[in-house]
Amino acid sequence: MPPRVAPIDPSSDPSSPYFVHSSDGPSTVKVSPLLNGSNYHSWSRSMRRALGGKLKIEFIDGSIQVPTDPFDPSFRAWNRCNMLVHSWIMNSVSESIAQSIVFMENALDVWHDLKERFAQADLVRISELQQDLYALKQESRSVTEFYSDLKLLWEELEIYLPMPNCSCRIRCSCEAMRAARANHNLLYIMRFLTGLNENFAMVKSQILLMDPLPPMNKVFSLVLQHERQGNFTSAEDSKISLNATQSKFSGYSRSGTKVCTFCGKDNHVVANCFKKHGLPPHFRKGSSSNNAAVEGGIDDTTTAIEANSGSTTITQDQALQLITLLQNSFPSQGQTNASTSGRNGSNEFTGHTSVNQGNHSKFFNACSLGNWIIDSGASHHICNSTQWFHSYNEITPIKVKLPNGNYVFAKYSGTVQFSPSFKLSDDQMTKRMIGSASVFEGLYYLKLQDKDVHVNHTDGTHTNTIPNQAIWHFRLVQHATFLMNRIPTPLLHNKSPYEMLYNELPDLENLKVFGSLAYASTLQAHRTKLEPRSRKCIFLGYKQGVKGTILYDLNTKETFISRNVTHHDNILPYPSTSIHPTWHYHTSFSPATSQEQSETIQLPTTDSVESSHDPHIIPNQPSPNDLIVPISHTPNSPIIPPNQCSSPDVTTNISPPAMRPIRDKHAPSYLADYVCNQATTPANLSSQGICYPISEYHSLANLSQTHHAYTLSVTHTTEPSSYSEACKFDCWQKAMNAELEALTKTGTWVIVDLPPLAKPIGSKWVYKVKYKADGTIERHKARLVAKGYNQVEGLDFFDTFSPVAKLTTVRTLLAIASIKQWHLHQLDVNNAFLHGDLEEDVYMTIPDGVPHTKPGQVCKLLKSLYGLKQASRMWYEKLTSLLIHEGYHQSTADYSLFTLQQGSAFTALLVYVDDIILAGTSTTEFDRIKGILDAQFKIKDLGTLKYFLGLEVAQSREGINVSQRKYCLDLLKDSGLLGSKPATTPLDPAIKLHQDEGKPYADVSQYRRLIGKLLYLTNTRPDIAYATQQLSQFLHKPTVTHYNAACRIIRYLKHSPGKGLTFSRHCDIQLLGFSDADWAGCIDTRRSTSGHCFFIGTSLISWKAKKQTTVSRSSSEAEYRALSSATCELIWLLFLLKDLQIECSKPPVLYCDSQSAMHIASNPVFHERTKHLEIDCHLVREKVQQGLLRLLPISTEDQLADCLTKALPAPKFSSFIHKLGLRDIYAPKLEGGC
Repeated sequence: MPPRVAPIDPSSDPSSPYFVHSSDGPSTVKVSPLLNGSNYHSWSRSMRRALGGKLKIEFIDGSIQVPTDPFDPSFRAWNRCNMLVHSWIMNSVSESIAQSIVFMENALDVWHDLKERFAQADLVRISELQQDLYALKQESRSVTEFYSDLKLLWEELEIYLPMPNCSCRIRCSCEAMRAARANHNLLYIMRFLTGLNENFAMVKSQILLMDPLPPMNKVFSLVLQHERQGNFTSAEDSKISLNATQSKFSGYSRSGTKVCTFCGKDNHVVANCFKKHGLPPHFRKGSSSNNAAVEGGIDDTTTAIEANSGSTTITQDQALQLITLLQNSFPSQGQTNASTSGRNGSNEFTGHTSVNQGNHSKFFNACSLGNWIIDSGASHHICNSTQWFHSYNEITPIKVKLPNGNYVFAKYSGTVQFSPSFKLSDDQMTKRMIGSASVFEGLYYLKLQDKDVHVNHTDGTHTNTIPNQAIWHFRLVQHATFLMNRIPTPLLHNKSPYEMLYNELPDLENLKVFGSLAYASTLQAHRTKLEPRSRKCIFLGYKQGVKGTILYDLNTKETFISRNVTHHDNILPYPSTSIHPTWHYHTSFSPATSQEQSETIQLPTTDSVESSHDPHIIPNQPSPNDLIVPISHTPNSPIIPPNQCSSPDVTTNISPPAMRPIRDKHAPSYLADYVCNQATTPANLSSQGICYPISEYHSLANLSQTHHAYTLSVTHTTEPSSYSEACKFDCWQKAMNAELEALTKTGTWVIVDLPPLAKPIGSKWVYKVKYKADGTIERHKARLVAKGYNQVEGLDFFDTFSPVAKLTTVRTLLAIASIKQWHLHQLDVNNAFLHGDLEEDVYMTIPDGVPHTKPGQVCKLLKSLYGLKQASRMWYEKLTSLLIHEGYHQSTADYSLFTLQQGSAFTALLVYVDDIILAGTSTTEFDRIKGILDAQFKIKDLGTLKYFLGLEVAQSREGINVSQRKYCLDLLKDSGLLGSKPATTPLDPAIKLHQDEGKPYADVSQYRRLIGKLLYLTNTRPDIAYATQQLSQFLHKPTVTHYNAACRIIRYLKHSPGKGLTFSRHCDIQLLGFSDADWAGCIDTRRSTSGHCFFIGTSLISWKAKKQTTVSRSSSEAEYRALSSATCELIWLLFLLKDLQIECSKPPVLYCDSQSAMHIASNPVFHERTKHLEIDCHLVREKVQQGLLRLLPISTEDQLADCLTKALPAPKFSSFIHKLGLRDIYAPKLEGGC
């Protein structure tokens, strides 16, 4: 019997999978990145490679069977290798997944478990991969890095969606599978080429011209070769290096964030760079939404940082107002300083000149220097009043830059003396230490001994305490120092002092605006149910070593520290004292000549007293002093009724009232229902029972004298509404007689008997007052209008056309005129519709005031008349033929616009029925065309544009303001809500308007008239566009709820009746648009609401809020339909600017806050899911590919069109309206208080 041989141990064979090297252990293998559930396919490949390198792949693919005999020599080796593989797998998965497989014994079971859980096709992951593929751009990556990232995503997508293989036994003859694979590779190549930067445009075009396209590896090789040759445009690279050295915040870029190759800033790429393609209007320097309108300008970098962060800077005037507000909290100190200042001659920095240069005062000023707060690192100490100086003299004004970027001018320099041997001066040569200081709450208080403090008042009294109000000035300096220590500076290699000191980046997330409004939460321990839950405060800065912020309670006048604070950075709870530009009507910006002054109406210097019974303004006065508007009426002062008309040749001198005993006079309460411009103080009005007088929301204090006179004339003149009312006044009788004479002279009608079966139409008198530029009445205009709405088409008329300019064209023309400094004039055509012959037989009832011999007679119209359907066409044909004959070209974008280019001179003529606007550079052409039109049609030259279709136009050096102030005030009066409480928003965001079954509103006609008036008011008030659009859906069956909502809009208008559009003179010409949608916002139809608005620079010219015509299945679809509508409006605006000979500085930009809508517009991958959007898709995509516009993403917080699609809360709504550029030049100035 042969000897028994022991079986060979398989673990000793190096080629066996059971072999374990001495260096192998449980932590030897670890695949990175770890398995997290979404990366299974790439992880499994890496894991297989690692196990294959260790010859252990058989333990997870099932090749090695588990030994069943425990005495088998291979059992021990298998058990050891199984545990090693299990440990390696656990090391290569995330902690949460490792916990789920820790109790499994067999490595093969672990592998199968992970495969079953994570290898299945995930539709969400497939969608994410597709989005990542089409959103992947090269940006700052190299070609190799970009290709690697793209290849990783593409291969993972191929794992989820593999290409099918042909399983036919016989080779297919249709070559369908090969064509499908070729198309698949073609998409791969196109994704790689389209993701490259613009630097590779040349090589991309060369590759795309190849037929057929080379394989992917060849394409990558060509692109890589082009990169190595360095054939790039150096413009963007130079900007990168420039911004890398100059950007203040370049040190704060985090790893992994996107960096723009144009501006050098992070968190965006060059394709979405606002600086390259166009900043939104409210991000721009000097926009109306930015409160930092300072003297001398603002640093560009600082402005951009503040704009991007959405913070509100504090101006010099606001800082002084804040200090004054805080000073008022110490009445005793304020009275002491006031008396001292009075004794010293009030020598403060207010522009006085009564300072003796170089002379020293005999006594030290009362500055109480015992608690003087200093800064040893300051180049010059700054003081806010001359009373702190021992001696001083005037110097050449020096511009000083404040920490917030604003500039002020220092006009005096001097010495602050603590004692005969201890003083602060502007001498920095000695470099000596003058004293020591103690730190208290982050401020350095100078230590002074009593023997050194013997500072006297000018009256000889002694004091050694610093005024408490000075502390607040130093709080501002302390906050500025806090910010400066955290701002990078080129002197420290673009690092901040904080980073240099602590070797870490400072935390900038909690920076707040100094002096802004804040609410500190009160303690809940002893708070009752009715006590306030917060304290209204002002933010004063930070305290070192404490997480809370320093606050000043506006009610208790207490300074404290709190951590639970809600900040409102865009609200400064005190009135601004900034000097607003004076708005007035003018021809040029030069002061008025003596001739213009001779036609000016002298008004009281104060704007606090007016009355609805003020006399009618009488035109053409020989002297400014001939007419004085009385402050209050007495029995001896004559009162001219509002409707009484005087001849222009009559001069009225109002004698001063006779001397009478002085008594308290109170204006009657009913005067609060009229625009009295603060006829009395609000306190007195409140005491008389009027809680919300209109004078608190409307004032003429900001207007120039000429504009003041014009506004008064427009406001207080009443126009008759009927013939019975007008015939009581001579002026209107003369106007009606003049109209009838003109009709008779042109042979407009003949009086005949009414033929059988003929039905006459009615007529009506319409009355209008025309004004001159200085506010005087140019003439009283009466028009006889036919009631053409009774005409029947095909019987009374055939063709119609109305030469009416679009209001968007009017706004665009005014915005361009403001930027280009064009002249603006206005013309009025006499009897515009009396120049066309009628082809149809039209009969009209005999108007009021026309005598006739027998009853039953009517007027047979021979020529066109106001109100007829065909009247506009007759007038338009004659006017168009005349203008074309004179060399004018008719616009294709708006047929009511005519332009003339003669060399460098340009003239635009805009027609709205019988009102004409002239805009252009040449006044000579104005005079020529005025003469031609007057000879042909008899026109009235109204001078500078001031009042057009109810739009009040005011001009200043800053720009043009357009509002409907009088229209809004008339609406308040007619609705009976002039004394109502104003509302903060047009619509209540908590109420969704719909067609409910509530109580129907009784007067449907009144509701319709009210909505019609609101619709016309939206021509200058985009803030009520959405609210009016919502209410206009219920005209057929309004309810009481709908009427109450309409009344809320009117109460909102009362808050600022003079608010309107402002067209700045200082902005570039670039079209900027915003598009947004509210998905399924309509409860009744579930349709979405589209909204868009467009700017020229910072001037808002077009907007719309409209319900979509179809139901959108998703928010992306709704957003894209809104984007399509905005694109159509943008195309029309480009055509209009082309007709006006205007070239934009940059291509138009359309901002959208929907990433999915932008992907649909840019990438064709979504088109299979949006076949029903095919037309809209092709429209937007075509314009984007043509370069006609550029789509840029924007956050929802900065989406200005959001207020056109939904009702917003008051703070957010006010912020959006402010960013739109709406401004109220008629807002009263606030005095005192918070």
